[in-house]
Amino acid sequence: MRLLLLTSVLGASVAGAQVPMDLGRLSGPIIMDGRLDELAWESIPSLPVSVYEPVYGKAPAERTEIRIAYDDGALYVAARLSDSLPDDVRGNSLYRDQYNGDDTVGLIVDAFNDEDTALWFYTTPTGIRVDGTVVADMASGEADWSWNGHWEAASQRTADGWTSEMRIPFSTLGFQDEGGQVVMGLSVYRWLARHNERHIWPDVPPRWPRAYAKPSRLQDVVLRGVDGRRAVYVTPYTLGGYTQRQRPGETRTLGLQRRGLRADVGVDAKLGVSSNTTLDITVNTDFAQAEADDEQINLTRFPLFFPEKRQFFLERASVFSFGLSGDGRLFNSRSIGLVDGQPVPLLGGARLVGRTGAWDFGLLDMQALSTQERPTENMGVVRVRRQLGDPRSSVGVMLTTRIDGDGRSALAYGVDSVLRVIGDEYLSVKWAQSTRWGRAPVTDADSEVTPPSGRGGRLLVDWQRRRAAGLSYRLGLNWVGDGYVAPLGFEPRRDVRWADGALQYEWLLSEASPLRRIRLGTTGEVWQRNSDRVVETALAEPFLRMETQGGSELALSGSLRTEDVATEFLLGGDAAILAGRYTFQRVRAEYGMASRYRLRTDIAVEAGGLYDGRSIGVTLGPTWNASRHLNVGAEYQLDAFRAPERDQALDSHIFRLRLQVALDPHLSLSTLAQYSSVVKRASFNARLRYHVREGQDFWLVYDERLTRGLSDPTERVAPQNNNRALLLKYTHTLVW
Repeated sequence: MRLLLLTSVLGASVAGAQVPMDLGRLSGPIIMDGRLDELAWESIPSLPVSVYEPVYGKAPAERTEIRIAYDDGALYVAARLSDSLPDDVRGNSLYRDQYNGDDTVGLIVDAFNDEDTALWFYTTPTGIRVDGTVVADMASGEADWSWNGHWEAASQRTADGWTSEMRIPFSTLGFQDEGGQVVMGLSVYRWLARHNERHIWPDVPPRWPRAYAKPSRLQDVVLRGVDGRRAVYVTPYTLGGYTQRQRPGETRTLGLQRRGLRADVGVDAKLGVSSNTTLDITVNTDFAQAEADDEQINLTRFPLFFPEKRQFFLERASVFSFGLSGDGRLFNSRSIGLVDGQPVPLLGGARLVGRTGAWDFGLLDMQALSTQERPTENMGVVRVRRQLGDPRSSVGVMLTTRIDGDGRSALAYGVDSVLRVIGDEYLSVKWAQSTRWGRAPVTDADSEVTPPSGRGGRLLVDWQRRRAAGLSYRLGLNWVGDGYVAPLGFEPRRDVRWADGALQYEWLLSEASPLRRIRLGTTGEVWQRNSDRVVETALAEPFLRMETQGGSELALSGSLRTEDVATEFLLGGDAAILAGRYTFQRVRAEYGMASRYRLRTDIAVEAGGLYDGRSIGVTLGPTWNASRHLNVGAEYQLDAFRAPERDQALDSHIFRLRLQVALDPHLSLSTLAQYSSVVKRASFNARLRYHVREGQDFWLVYDERLTRGLSDPTERVAPQNNNRALLLKYTHTLVW
C-alpha cells in the first residue's frame, strides 16, 4: 500500500497538478500533540518537496518531510522539519493570526476544486494558528488573513528541529461529493525564516505571484468515503460593561451624563445545510472584539477606503466580491453596521453561501436598529456566479438593496465576467446600475453628496496578463455616471471616465547575484469629468523594485501628476487647496527589512510638489520580536505641506503603537494606541483574551476615543467626541 501511494505521489509530481492522485487514508486515530508518533502515519509517504525561493530548483538547505492524509471527518498534515541549528528555529509569537518572522508549515486547500478560491492554513514552532482566504486565483499576489476557521494545530521542538500536526475538519472546508468521490486541490510548504527559503509541493515555478498558493496550480487529490454531514455550531454570547459617549457641542456636564451600564446577549449559529452549503444566522449581532481601524491622513479630495475586520462578514467573502477598479466595489460590507467607523446596532441577519456544480451563490440579509441619527434599515445582497468551460472564467450577477423605516429605498445590480482568453491573458467586463424610490436614500458614510437622481451606471473593461516573471501588463477603461450610487457599495469618484494601466518586466536572478528579483515598470492613469470633459487627473509613475536574496526590499519611484480641482477643499487644520489646475512632480524611496530579523524596520520617504506647494512625507515602522511572549510594533507618519505664496502650512503627525503580549496560547493581550495631530484625536484599544478551548473565549475590551476641540481650553466645553467603553464578553460554541 505504501509503495502504491508513493508511486502515485511521484507520478503526480512529475506530471504536474493536472494529474489527480489518490490521497492516503489514515488507518487509525491521530492525537493532536505534534509528536508524529502514531502508527497511522507510517503508511503515509512523505511528499517530494522542491525549493521555490530564494532560488527556484536549488538544493534545500535543510531536510523537510511533509505528509498529508485524511479520515472520515478531516484532512491531516504531519511535518518533520529538520534544522542543523535547532536553537535558531524561529517561533516568535504565541498570538493567533500573527506572523512575526516565524518558521512555518502550511497547507492551501481548494476544497471545491474551482481553481479560483482557496483556504490557507499554517502554523509555527509555537503551535499558533494562522488562516486566511485566497480569491481570484491569487491574481493580486496577496491573501486575506482576516478570516478564522475551526481547526487544530500542535507543534513540538525536537533535538534536530521541530515537528507539527494540523487537523482541518471537512465541516470547515466544505466540498462537493460526486458519486462518493471528492476532488480537492492541495499544496503544502515549509518556510525557513533564517534561510529565507521555501520548500513546496507540488513543484510550481515562480512565474506568477505566490505561484505555490494559486488555486489553479494546486495538486488535484481524490478522497473517497468522506462524511458529508456538516457540523452545527451555535455560539451564544453574554456581554456586560460600561459605556460613555460625549458628542460635539455638549457641555462637559451634559456630555458625561450620556453614560451607563450595558448588558447584552446574543447568538451566532452556523448550520451545514449540506456538504457544500452553509447557513449563518446572527441575532443581536456584536463586534466588540473586532480590531480597531488605523488612523489615516487624507491628502486628496476623495474618501478613503477602510478594510473589513469583522469576522461575520469575512467568511466566504469571495462569494460576495464584485470588485471594480481601485477601491470601487458594488458591495462593501462596511456599509452595514458602521457609520464613520462607529458601530450601529444590528438586530441580526442571515447569510447563505454554497456551491453546486459550476454555480456559486450567496444571500445576505441584515437588519439594523434605529438610532437618534438614523432610522431602522434592512440591507440585502444576492450573488450568483457560474464558472464557464475554463474554470478560471466565470460570469455572474449581483443585487444589493437598502430599505429604511422612513420609506426610502435604493438598489444596485450588476453583471460581471472574467474570461481567460489564452494562457495568462484575461479580459474582465463589469456593468453596474443603481436606482432608488422615494426621497434620497441613506447611503454609506463616505458619500457626502447624494446625486439628485440616484440612477446611474458603472462600467469597467480590463485586459491584463496575470504573471510575475517576464512581461506583464494591464489596461483598464472605466466610466461612472453622475447618478450612480451603490447603496451598499463604495465608489470614491462619480461622474468620471478614466483609463489606467501598468507595464512591467520582472527578472528572476541566479543565486550568484545579491538580488533575487528586479522589477521595472510604469503605471499611469487619466481621469476626465463627464460634465465638462476636463481632464481631472493625469498621472505617470515609473518604478524600480528590487528584492535581495535575504528577503529585504527596495523600491524607487517618481511621478508626474496633473490635478484639476473644481472646488476648494480642506487638507487638514487651516490648510486648504484652492480651485485651479496644478502640475507637480514627486519622488519616493522605500526600504523594508526581511521579516527574518527580530528587530527590523520599514521606511519610506516621499518629497516634491503637492498642488501649489511642496511637501515631504516620512513613514517609519519598526518591529521588535522581543520573544514569543512579547512583540512590539510602532509607526510614525509625518506629512508636511507648505504653500508659502498663500501662507499655508500643514504638519500632520500620526503615531501608532501596537503591543502583543501572550503568556501562552490561551492568555493574550493586544493593544493599539494611536494619535493623529490633524484631527487632534487620540485612541486606545486593548483586547485581553482568555482562550479556554476551541470555541470558548473570554474577552475583556477597553476602548477609548478622544477628539479634542479647538475652543479656548479655559472654557468648560466638552471635547468634540469622547467615547469610552469597558466590556466583558464570553462566547461558548456548542457543536453538534
